[in-house]
Amino acid sequence: MLATVECKETPVGLKSFLHDLLTPFEIEANKQSVPGGDPFYRVGVPYYRGEIPTVRTAEKLKKLKGSVIFDINFPCDENTRCLEFHPSVYPSLLLFNTFTDCIPELCLPPMESSLTVYDSSGIYSQIIEKVLPFFSKIQIYTKEKPLYEKTAGILFDKYGISLVVSEAPDGKPPKSTVALCAEEVPFSDFYSGLLFTLSQKHPPSASVITAEGISLPAEYELLRPSGVGSVLFASALYEKCNVKKLGELSFKKVTNK
Repeated sequence: MLATVECKETPVGLKSFLHDLLTPFEIEANKQSVPGGDPFYRVGVPYYRGEIPTVRTAEKLKKLKGSVIFDINFPCDENTRCLEFHPSVYPSLLLFNTFTDCIPELCLPPMESSLTVYDSSGIYSQIIEKVLPFFSKIQIYTKEKPLYEKTAGILFDKYGISLVVSEAPDGKPPKSTVALCAEEVPFSDFYSGLLFTLSQKHPPSASVITAEGISLPAEYELLRPSGVGSVLFASALYEKCNVKKLGELSFKKVTNK
């Protein structure tokens, strides 16, 4: 289950001293329902004796390893590291959706265009079909080869198009027109094509397109703590609260570097 953690305002001055003296430390946890998904806990942590008690907070939340989002003001340290939620799927999905939005606008001739996809976790195996109209050749590099081989069989029977699926890239830039790689780019030499990526470090390329930010539907934006970024919160709702509706969104800002 997901939990968000926010720093909670407490009395100041003499009131703060008396509050800490007379009141035992406790965190406030309220179960929050989520439209179209599973609930999460919204946790408020008060200042206690002049500081946020990070160790005590981590101890109380220890059963939620990998499932906690701390707001920007929370003093995270080595005690909270194992608790922190880090997206594993959703940003890559956002990039794919953004990619499918952009490709038609580029007006690439399909019969002369090719695509290389780096998808180690097999995230795109069920949706790669969406890009078939835009490319005559598609090369997939993935650690989940059986997933893509199953998809390749279905797509061949349906369209007569073959996906070339490999387990590991050779470290050389692809020869394709376009490359899609949400994660760390697995080559360092100059790439002559168009690279879509979320990686902050990427090789020199003829053109690099990256993206950021999303506009959450109002019902989810109202649930987002003010100190938590929209992409991180949406990622948690999608991956931890099963709000699959958010899988239809794209990044709102696209940048050509």
